[in-house]
Amino acid sequence: MCTSYAHFSLSLIICTPRAPSEVENAPSQFTINITAQAAATDPIIPIPTYMPTSWYPTYSPINGWGDSSPTPPGDLFLMSGQSNIIGHSTSRQSIGKNNDYWLEIKSILEAAKNNDESKEEMEEELYTVIERTNNLPRCLLGCKTKNVVLSNLQSTATQTNDDELKKCKQDCRNVASTLTSELLNIYNLGLLSNIDEPLTHGKCSFVEPIKDKGIGVEYISQGTVPISWNVGCGKAFGSEFMFGRTLEMGTNNNSTSTSMTTTYTSNFELVKNGRGGSELYKHWYPNHGLYWNELQKTISQRKGQDNNWKAFIWHQGENDAFIDDSSIYYLGNLTTFVNAVRMEMYDSSESSTWQCKEEIPTIIIQLGHWPTGEDGDSIRDAQATFCNEDIGRSILVTTNDLSHNYHYDAASFLVIGYRIALAYEEVMKRNVTCP
Repeated sequence: MCTSYAHFSLSLIICTPRAPSEVENAPSQFTINITAQAAATDPIIPIPTYMPTSWYPTYSPINGWGDSSPTPPGDLFLMSGQSNIIGHSTSRQSIGKNNDYWLEIKSILEAAKNNDESKEEMEEELYTVIERTNNLPRCLLGCKTKNVVLSNLQSTATQTNDDELKKCKQDCRNVASTLTSELLNIYNLGLLSNIDEPLTHGKCSFVEPIKDKGIGVEYISQGTVPISWNVGCGKAFGSEFMFGRTLEMGTNNNSTSTSMTTTYTSNFELVKNGRGGSELYKHWYPNHGLYWNELQKTISQRKGQDNNWKAFIWHQGENDAFIDDSSIYYLGNLTTFVNAVRMEMYDSSESSTWQCKEEIPTIIIQLGHWPTGEDGDSIRDAQATFCNEDIGRSILVTTNDLSHNYHYDAASFLVIGYRIALAYEEVMKRNVTCP
């Protein structure tokens, strides 16, 4: 039952994949020269990707890692993976390469609230901004146009007799339509009101394992902070922003099938531990991956503090798409990895929280539209198969209808966060028979 969600059981396959060329924020084979064309329309503002500025105010740690707190979060959600779990909505690696795109969207939402702007006007304005940012040449990165001479992209894009390129452009417009429609739905549910106000109960924290060392982490956020779009739990935010808002705020229209019926009225924390350009086996695999020990520590260090791990959200796979026979390797590696993470979470929660590790929800954010072709499809298939066959509460969140860039845009991160919340509520309804 894997449409947006699914339920499963999987045989264990432990494989050692061959290593591909490494990717930090974009694969080497997709490093293309579009800077000259983009510069004319995309001013590059050298804002920091996570350090506090006037846009990124500093908050005092609410529950800094290793620090005591009189009111520690009770429920913890682990979010891990590569660059798209980190979030690049306003960083130099984002689709717009600066924060202007997000601020435009934000201003439209605020103007609609303050001026009682009609839904039709807001829809038109949102579509214009989103379509402009998701159009060619950026969207071309996610199209099956590998033979197009990208160095001459601007003139190539005018060749309307190129059917493949025309289809690509239409696909990008479809992305804008989808994002506009989904943002309007989220807005109507009340989740985009007072968007600058940090949450009361929802907190977040974010660390990155030190690249290629496997020893220690880089502390990105200022300890544990109230969830807001500009506190440094993403760059500037990822899917955690809307996921947290939906968990705490719920929705004001429970008559629809796409609204939350439960909300948090006590403290919870979204704990992020991710690294861009990482591979499942090389970096995360239990007792082998370079970052496994730090991920394990992220989970275990909360033990004995009246904390309970409530779910695991995994968003990764782009780098593994460039490994030969990746569907075979990825499926077995993902199974072993999730089992190990669940066991760590089970052991680090209060004894009455779960009857068995299989009860712990695992939300797999499926590889999106990019990368295209068989390489990407093999990972998408493996992720879907895992969710269909896992005997526990595993569920798939699809993203192939969102931004086609290798990093999602700000609007897509809002939509993904909301989809994660819906998936979490859906999967918690499932009964699990413990082994």
